[in-house]
Amino acid sequence: MLISFILLFLFYLSLLYKDIVLTVSIESLTLWSSIIFPTMFFSFIITDLISKSDLSKYISKKLFKFFRNVFHINYEKSVFIILMSLLVGNPGGSRMVKNALNDSEIDNIEAEYLLKFTSFMSPMFLIIFVSTLFNKISLSIIFIFCHYLSSFVVMYIYHFKYQKREVIQMNKIEKTNYPKEFVGSISKNMVVILNILGVIVIFNVFFAILNELFYFPTNVNIVVSSLLEVLSGTNKLMNVDMSIIMKGLLSSIFLSFGGISIHFQILSINENMKYLSFFIFKIIISAVSGIMFFLMFLLI
Repeated sequence: MLISFILLFLFYLSLLYKDIVLTVSIESLTLWSSIIFPTMFFSFIITDLISKSDLSKYISKKLFKFFRNVFHINYEKSVFIILMSLLVGNPGGSRMVKNALNDSEIDNIEAEYLLKFTSFMSPMFLIIFVSTLFNKISLSIIFIFCHYLSSFVVMYIYHFKYQKREVIQMNKIEKTNYPKEFVGSISKNMVVILNILGVIVIFNVFFAILNELFYFPTNVNIVVSSLLEVLSGTNKLMNVDMSIIMKGLLSSIFLSFGGISIHFQILSINENMKYLSFFIFKIIISAVSGIMFFLMFLLI
C-alpha cells in the first residue's frame, strides 16, 4: 500500500513539474545516445558472438588454472566472463553472468560471486572521461588502473572465504550459425539498451524534482546525483571548481560504486541477485579504489 501511495505521489510530481520532466528527459536521452549507446551496443553484440565461438573456450581453458588458484572460481566459463567484463562495461558483465547461468555454464553460487566483481565502467567511457578530467597521461592511466584493480583486490581477499568446489568443464561449443546469432543479439541487446535508457531517465527526473523541492547545495547535489545516476553526477563534477586530486578521488569512488541506477539495471537482468551483499561489496570496492588513487596520486 505504501509503495502505491509513493508511486501516485511521484506521478503527481511529474505532472506538477512537467517542464523539468521534459528537459531532464531530453538531457538523459542526449547522454544515452552520445555515450552509452555507441560504447555499449556494439560491444554487447561482439561479446555475444565471441562467447559462441571456440575462442572463448580456448581462453578459458588456458587461464583457468591461474584464475582458480587466485580467485577460487569453479567454472571455466567464469574466466571468460571476468575478462570480457573489463571490456564491455556495466551492465555487460552481469548480462554475461545471466546468459551463462541460463545456459547452465555456471551455477547460482558462482553467479552471485561473479556479480560482485564484474561491474566496471566501459574502457571507452573511462578514456573519454579521463581525457577531459586530467591533462596528464600518467594520471589517466592511474585512474583507469585503480578502477579495475580495486575489484580484483577485493575479490582476492574474499576468495579465502569462497570455497573451491569440483571443477566444472565447459560444454563443447556447437557449430555457431553466426548470421542467426548476429540478428538475435541485436534484438536482445536493443531491449537491454532501451531498459538502460528508461532507468537513467527515471532516476535523473526523480533527482531533478527532489532538487527543485529541497534545493541541494552544489556539493550535496553532486554527491547525491552521482550516487543515484553516476554518469550525470560525474558530468556535473567536471564543471565544479575543485582541485584535480579531489575530482579524481570522488570520481574514482563514484564510478567504482556505479550508482543506484546501474545497480537497478544489473538487478533487472539478474532478478534473483542478493542485492544487499552486492551493495556492500560495491561500497568496499569504491573505498579501495579511492584509497588507491589517492596514494598513487601522492606518489607522482
